[in-house]
Amino acid sequence: MKLRLRSSLSLFYFMKTLFLLFFATLLSAGSLRWNEYDLNDLLDAIDDPLINYRHLDYNGTKIRSCLLENDRNCSKEPQILHIAAEAYLALCKEADLGMIDWRAFEKRKKDTNKSALIWEYRKRPFSCKRGLKRALRSHKIHASLKRLLPKEPGFAPLVEAYRRMAEIAEVGGFPRVSYDKEGKILSIGAKSPRVAELKKYLAATGDLNITNRDYLEDPFFDENLRGALIRFQKRHYLKNRGVLDNVTVLYTRITAREKLEKIALNIERYKLFRPIRSKTYLLVNVPAFSLKFYQEGEFVDDLFVVVGREDRPTPIFDDRLEYIVLNPTWSVPQNLLRRDYLPKLAEDPHTLDGMFDFYLGDKKIDPAQINWKRYLKHNLTVPVRLTQPSGEKNVLGRMKFIFPNRYHIYLHDTDAKQLTDDRYRLYSSGCIRLHDPYKLLSLLAPFTRIGFERMVEIIESGRTARVSLKRKIPIHIRYYTAFVDEEGVLNFRRDFYGYDALQKLSLP
Repeated sequence: MKLRLRSSLSLFYFMKTLFLLFFATLLSAGSLRWNEYDLNDLLDAIDDPLINYRHLDYNGTKIRSCLLENDRNCSKEPQILHIAAEAYLALCKEADLGMIDWRAFEKRKKDTNKSALIWEYRKRPFSCKRGLKRALRSHKIHASLKRLLPKEPGFAPLVEAYRRMAEIAEVGGFPRVSYDKEGKILSIGAKSPRVAELKKYLAATGDLNITNRDYLEDPFFDENLRGALIRFQKRHYLKNRGVLDNVTVLYTRITAREKLEKIALNIERYKLFRPIRSKTYLLVNVPAFSLKFYQEGEFVDDLFVVVGREDRPTPIFDDRLEYIVLNPTWSVPQNLLRRDYLPKLAEDPHTLDGMFDFYLGDKKIDPAQINWKRYLKHNLTVPVRLTQPSGEKNVLGRMKFIFPNRYHIYLHDTDAKQLTDDRYRLYSSGCIRLHDPYKLLSLLAPFTRIGFERMVEIIESGRTARVSLKRKIPIHIRYYTAFVDEEGVLNFRRDFYGYDALQKLSLP
């Protein structure tokens, strides 16, 4: 059996090599001939940190050696044409689709009972073979690969953050900060050897901009250190208190190598999505509880949001915002009816009186008329519709923003305002609740025909109204646990849904 497997593998690699040699020979014929300029252009692509941020060789050493030794004859050697074609195809695949093995990720998700996680993968693979032919015709090898890279504003800064973190990892990582066995908290005015450790650590991370050796050795906790510590805590989404506790020390123990892996994983995530082509769009980052609005390519505002619970995660997908509903009613979806309300109704049919109206078809009914226990026991579809009237007590609040999709996910106001102030805002059943819905309403008002003031008047009147947008606005729901913000600061977030672990193991 082992002998047969080895023979099969040998045949596979032989056929692969034969194909690449044939492909390289084909490309060298007629108008698709490689020349020295093309080979040098390929080397530029290999050296481009945006295309090859991990600095893999991709046969670059052999191509450079050939160019140095043979100069003009290099492009006529079949072996060099073979490895050049191989390098281009590998770079093309990495630039286009990235290194996350999607099938392996889906299988691991299934094997670990993570079926509630929804991440739409709709990107069409680019034909790298056709791309190489076109690149050789136009003699634009490097440019053809660069065109495949994500154009989102956060991609290039994250690649640069990877480079800086790799330099830190290369020299041994971050200085160590000690735990306090008694849990003692250090704050401004404190004097301790741990203060000097913290100064050296924050200087290494770039949060403390003072590198004077005497200052770094000084064990006194001053205002400069407090400001640097707040910056570190903020970008790791810790409580920004400016004091050193053992929770903060725990985050300082995350190694440079671990952070490097996290950054690399999120660089690869950018490549999983279709390109953002519109200059005006909404971008939700689930782990950051953030909704950002971009207009004409410029960042405009960042809004706090509440996202799906860990057992009811917000789906990761792209869509287009079409209209706004003011003073919305709410009809409970069948899945939520079964999970959240049916057990209560089976116990007491009047438990939701005052919260919902009950309809069988178009007829309003008394909930006591229904045998709720039967639907609960036999797992049957419930034919009754539970509808909540519009108003302050409606779970959708005063407005919802609709991008029609099969998951019934949308943006909306909420009656539970206190939850939008929490640190970890994972409370919804998948929808995205807005901390400041009126802010989003004002941002979208120019895209309506009636304007902000008129929409506020409708809200205050209590009348339910649908307001269409003059053009559909793309909304992108993403999942980045490492990202660079608009101020150029590298941020890290907790992996609430477990995507980091699943996708990291899917990397080759």
